[in-house]
Formats: sequence, C-alpha cells, structure tokens
Amino acid sequence: MAAVPSVTSVDVLGHWRLRVGFSDGLTGDVDLSDVRGAGPFWEPLEDPDLFARAYVDRDAGTVAWPGNIDVDPESLHEEATRHPIRGKRSRRKRGLVIGGAASGFTAVAIIRALNRRSSVRP
Repeated sequence: MAAVPSVTSVDVLGHWRLRVGFSDGLTGDVDLSDVRGAGPFWEPLEDPDLFARAYVDRDAGTVAWPGNIDVDPESLHEEATRHPIRGKRSRRKRGLVIGGAASGFTAVAIIRALNRRSSVRP
C-alpha cells in the first residue's frame, strides 16, 4: 500500500471550504460541509472564526484546528483529487531553485521580483 501524501499547505476559502496542497504536488479544493451536524467532535467548527484558524499540523501531516481537531489526510487527498486546481502545484514542488538550496529563491520568485523592479520608473 502506498503512503498517503502529507498536507503541505492549507488556505481557507470560506466556511467549510479549504484549498489543500499535498507532498505529491496535488493542490485541490475540499468541502467539509458534510461534517456539519455529524457529532460533537466537529461541533466547534460550526464557528466560522474557529474554522478560519485551520493550519497544517506537520507532525500529523494533515489539516488541524485549535482544540485537537483534525481531518484524516487520506480523506482530504481523495476529495482534493476530485476537485484539483489545474496547473497549480504545491509550493514545495514549484519552480527551479537557482543557486542551490542555500539561496532558497525559485526562478518564479526571481522573475516576479525583476518584473516589479522593471515596472518602477524614476
């Protein structure tokens, strides 16, 4: 059985909706509205302010919220596979590193910086 990719990024799109990036490069949208009313474990997420505090739990490799609430990463990956963001890769997989890992800059970041600089006129 193949290992389940871990979550590398999460953006809250709205109440019950997330954009999740995975270690295999997949980025997709996930709708968690099915857990609404599914029991006391999920009840705190009914609060939009708490839901908006979603973060990546690096130890568990998934999305989590304050109060020890998290989601099975395999379920998230399955849902994201059904709703992928075309052409978008997770940040860990995007871009060519220039100057080796020590620089930390990707080609995309350098090109954006150069474009901003060239658009500024004295």
